[in-house]
Amino acid sequence: MRVLVTGASGYIGRFLLEALADAPGAQHEHEVHAAYGSDVAFAREFGALCASVSPLDLCDAAAVAELVRTIRPEVVVHLAAISAPLACERDPATCASVNEPTCLLDAIVTHAPAARLINFSSDQVYAGRATADRLYAEDMPAVPVNEYGRSKLRFERVVESRLGAAAISLRCSLVLGPKARGNCKK
Repeated sequence: MRVLVTGASGYIGRFLLEALADAPGAQHEHEVHAAYGSDVAFAREFGALCASVSPLDLCDAAAVAELVRTIRPEVVVHLAAISAPLACERDPATCASVNEPTCLLDAIVTHAPAARLINFSSDQVYAGRATADRLYAEDMPAVPVNEYGRSKLRFERVVESRLGAAAISLRCSLVLGPKARGNCKK
């Protein structure tokens, strides 16, 4: 299976690449392609685990289309984002251009129409009122209180309208764990 992972140099991406490489029979079953933003050491650190490692600016529609056209993924795991809420508040336009990459959806529809998309979203689409006794439920109304949450919710809605059942958005909460391999900021 050909898999494209965007945001592969982030915390979740690094662990996902290692898990896909370590899966039984992985070398014969998975052809993993990693796309990353600005971490120049990433290709050296993770290149051996992947069929290809490519820098990618999600704001460059032509580059996104070319990558999807070249790889023709069967699955796209979309992890890339500006995930710092303060950065999103300070620059909503950049937040929207990175966190809502409709050009990725255009490229999938055009160059890999049978592909499935796994979109990583955030629990910040909710109002922040969960408690130990009342956790977020899937059917709770989304009422984001910051620009990061609003950008993730807008993209979820576009993903659903453009790809329908060929996509799923996963609302992840605060991600904690062991130190990631390489030059990861988390």
